[in-house]
Amino acid sequence: MSTAFKNFSTFVCIFISLIALATIPTAESRLKDVGQFTGGIIPAILLALITKNPEALGAGMSASAGSAIEEAGSTIEAMTQTQHALEETAVIDEAEVDQVHKAVDVKDLWKIKAGDIKAQRIKPGTNGKIAVIGRSMQGGVLDYANELRNQGCEVEVFDGNTIPDDAIDQFDALKREKGWLSDKEIVGTKMYKSNEAWVNKLLKENYTIIDIGNPIRLEKNSIFYEMEKNAIFGE
Repeated sequence: MSTAFKNFSTFVCIFISLIALATIPTAESRLKDVGQFTGGIIPAILLALITKNPEALGAGMSASAGSAIEEAGSTIEAMTQTQHALEETAVIDEAEVDQVHKAVDVKDLWKIKAGDIKAQRIKPGTNGKIAVIGRSMQGGVLDYANELRNQGCEVEVFDGNTIPDDAIDQFDALKREKGWLSDKEIVGTKMYKSNEAWVNKLLKENYTIIDIGNPIRLEKNSIFYEMEKNAIFGE
């Protein structure tokens, strides 16, 4: 019989005895019943383990009983060491913890306004971060995002450092060269592709996304905003 199997058998025997102890009314009857079940060995083993005194077994215990105690003690010690090792090596994903503790309360977001600018619809997220989209940046997205920050929110918009430098350089160069870009030309720019990548990141990382709509009522559609609405809200 392998050592591992003997250790496991000893542990099971002790566990069954503990259950028996818990279901018998009095301490005296518990010891008597368990003693009958195990030939007197288990009560002595439990006593020795609790008191950490092998002499508590008494002179009447056989050598096999002492061996059983040693094996039981080794099994318990090995289990304790394994538990400690698991606790020391366990790695908690801090990002997941943040998602649990930083989830945004959408009810509060509906109450926030920047002048007349407010949320028109909200896609709830789980990572504690907020992204804002809308038809206009000035007089729209940027103003509302700043108000959210004033309220203590972590906010991101597609502007400034969010946009790669090469995308900005290319877009500015094309506007200087042509003066005006058609939607077809815009779709092929790094700026547009960067905007798509940003939206995909928001969805993948479970941002809470607020759409403020078209607060200053611009008549011309924006291909950037239309793409964002379609990807996020299926419009």
